[in-house]
Amino acid sequence: MRINQTIKNVSRKVHISTHMTLLLFVILIFVVILGFVIYSNTRFNSSQSSSSESSSSSGGEILDQAVSTYEPEGIGNDTSSKPVTESPNIMSIKPQVNNKILVQKGDSLAVLTRSFIKEYMDKNGLELTHVQSMYVEGVYISRRNYPLLDVGQSVEIDEQEVVNLISSSKSISSKTQSIWAVYANKVKWN
Repeated sequence: MRINQTIKNVSRKVHISTHMTLLLFVILIFVVILGFVIYSNTRFNSSQSSSSESSSSSGGEILDQAVSTYEPEGIGNDTSSKPVTESPNIMSIKPQVNNKILVQKGDSLAVLTRSFIKEYMDKNGLELTHVQSMYVEGVYISRRNYPLLDVGQSVEIDEQEVVNLISSSKSISSKTQSIWAVYANKVKWN
């Protein structure tokens, strides 16, 4: 009887030990899979955020859509968006604005471009709506991938490109105007 009892005790210990081993093995598999999922998510998110930072750190999907509305003159433009005031041929005016700017605290390429556009328009007696100005600014800075600027850095605004964008802004479609109006309405224009 004693031998029989011993055999039953050993059998239970072996049985429990087998279950424990199986349970530990399942937990180990679960931890490995969980670690792989977390690692994959981290790598995916970091690669996604670095690519989104380079393409839209200042905008998002609407800004990407707005920038993609760049319409060179004469290509698919409707006539419902004529300029508010007729102005002399922009291309014939000589730029009289200093295009080399030293970055101050709080400056961004958007701020510098906006002030350059305003100064250029004022000095040449031209007018743009806020939407047209935002279009020029947005397309200009998007072509430069929204760079971060350092205080003391010298930035040169490409006058000819700004002049070309000002010219094309005069004939943007009403759809393009409505997209850029979203951003123009958020800017303090004073």
